[in-house]
Amino acid sequence: AASRATKHSYRISSRVASGIKTLGGSGPGFTMRTKLFVGGLSYNATNDDLMAHFGQFGDIIEAVVICDRTTGRSKGYGFVTYHQPEAAEAALEDPAPVIA
Repeated sequence: AASRATKHSYRISSRVASGIKTLGGSGPGFTMRTKLFVGGLSYNATNDDLMAHFGQFGDIIEAVVICDRTTGRSKGYGFVTYHQPEAAEAALEDPAPVIA
């Protein structure tokens, strides 16, 4: 199956972030159509912030802000994984993507 990467901007705490979703593929455990990368997060962003914002588009399996192991501070990016590909699509089509 062919794959395609789609980029979308998110405004997160007054900063622009990138969401990248890769389409294509199938099979058990395949998350490429349901997993979003969210970059440009505030260093104060939490998993709950991602859940609160992205949960409006569908049921989330996991929302994780990647943190530095030493400081525990956000590295400025994270991942959101949905149960359904349609929820990921809806998140990427959000016309006013702001995470407070």
